[in-house]
Amino acid sequence: MGGDPGLGMHVTWNLEDPSATIPAGVVSLTVFVFPGDDPTGTDSGATVANLMDEDGNGHDEVVRGGLVTGEPLRVRVRGEDASGNLLYVGHAGPFTLSAGERRYIDLRMIPVGDYGMVDAGVLTGRFLHTSTSLPDGRVLITGGFTRATTMTCPATSPPLTLCFDLTGNSEAFVYDPATAHFFSIHNGMRQARGGHTATLLGDGRVLIAGGAARATLFLTPQSTTSSELVPSFAAMDDGGAAATSFEMFLPDTNAEEVDVDRNGDPGRGGFVGAADDPAMLGRLDTARFLHSASVIPGSPSRVALVGGLAAEASQSWAVFDSQRAGGYGVLDSSANMLGASRTMPASVAVGAAGRETLWFLGGGEALDNTELSDRYASTGGAGNGTIAPRAMNMFPGTTDRPELNLWRPTALPLGDGTHAIVVGWMGPACEDGMTTPVFPTDGSLTYVRCGYDMASRSYTIGESGLALATMVRSAHAFGAGARLSDGSVIVTGGFVGLGLQTTNATDHFAPMVATAGTAALTDIRPLLRAGRAFHTMSALEDRGVLTVGGVSLGSDGASITITAAPEVLYLP
Repeated sequence: MGGDPGLGMHVTWNLEDPSATIPAGVVSLTVFVFPGDDPTGTDSGATVANLMDEDGNGHDEVVRGGLVTGEPLRVRVRGEDASGNLLYVGHAGPFTLSAGERRYIDLRMIPVGDYGMVDAGVLTGRFLHTSTSLPDGRVLITGGFTRATTMTCPATSPPLTLCFDLTGNSEAFVYDPATAHFFSIHNGMRQARGGHTATLLGDGRVLIAGGAARATLFLTPQSTTSSELVPSFAAMDDGGAAATSFEMFLPDTNAEEVDVDRNGDPGRGGFVGAADDPAMLGRLDTARFLHSASVIPGSPSRVALVGGLAAEASQSWAVFDSQRAGGYGVLDSSANMLGASRTMPASVAVGAAGRETLWFLGGGEALDNTELSDRYASTGGAGNGTIAPRAMNMFPGTTDRPELNLWRPTALPLGDGTHAIVVGWMGPACEDGMTTPVFPTDGSLTYVRCGYDMASRSYTIGESGLALATMVRSAHAFGAGARLSDGSVIVTGGFVGLGLQTTNATDHFAPMVATAGTAALTDIRPLLRAGRAFHTMSALEDRGVLTVGGVSLGSDGASITITAAPEVLYLP
């Protein structure tokens, strides 16, 4: 190209049929190129009818030239109809051109406005895994339980309980949005894990913490005559290797020496353990399984690890510091205690930039309002900060709110972060035979899980700490959600009743809350192709989202199907 670097693309226009040509409805193409951190990019357009095969290779082309060299480039392609409506999007990069180089890339176009099935390829079915959107546009998928087999329940289990032996996996993958393909990470994780956490640090590394190599899933009837089931978990003894350990994902290790196919080496990355011996697992303060983990606002190198399904963990918390003196690891947490036990909590930061507050929500058997949440403060605690219950008159108000006592809800910030949406259903207790949630404080009564009025249990929490009930169209117990690139939030799947029926329903919330201070539902409601619970969702560039894994149960609860097929969605 004589010092004028150019870009050519091989574009696939159909997820299921790689040979498909440009759909009839697409009349124009726009190619955006974003150098470095430039958010606007440069664009060139072309009318599909006027495309030409400039190099005689049998494919019509849009060619971009005059591109910058020596710095990362990202590419976005948009296919529009005659009225300018967006029908397809595709993304590639980042990659770097050398002086005079012409680069051809593969790019998969994704239809806008509906979920599409993605070829799982090397990715196998799993649940209670993690998926993490990386700064380079890829998505990291780690671990999860890949087998669930029926087993004899422990003798202490209630009558008619169904039990499943869950087997964890150490595999790790990355999803490349350019090709819609999954790539295996070399050697995977250093330990099999399910029910663990994966937290993106400020420097691009990912902290993988806790979990279990094996666990038991219990499906317990509400009574001897009830078909309603309550799920619960227990980590099985695996020598503590998973539950008490951590490891770190480094996104650019194990790179190809020569990128022969010039695809940016999307399968790069690898895992290391302790700071003083990367070949060995790092040590947590205690065993943690189904806990919560969040970056501490204002401290992108620090992660708060809270609660979990282990006796010594449920009312404790610790801080992991990737810049700890002497090497990354957990700070002394011997004095760190929560206001209440949190076995399956959620966490979310709420507040405008510079004044965010980190909240820990639900996950336990709250007995009053003060046990519904804990709030983190960066001061005190011998360098750890402090966590304490939120005052009754702020969250969630002076009125008793047992319906907000949720197990493992989806909690995500909206828009600029001054509000967050908390979506869930499973958790609140009712007096046996009644349908109204109550705090289970009367020892003479029998309590069961409330299986009704599930749409009223989600809420919006504001910067002041005030929590307001927020309507959803579907229950999403043990569902999943993602905060998209425009600040909106999408929540999908989960169980819709104590029969543990999975749903494929979607609820989408606008970036800004309504005047009443609650999250605002939009009219965007594309259905998942497959109902699932215990799955994950991860944001992709340009209002996209990737859905991975999950389970569905047989009608009698006696069988579990692990979902293998991933799905991708881009919103218009």
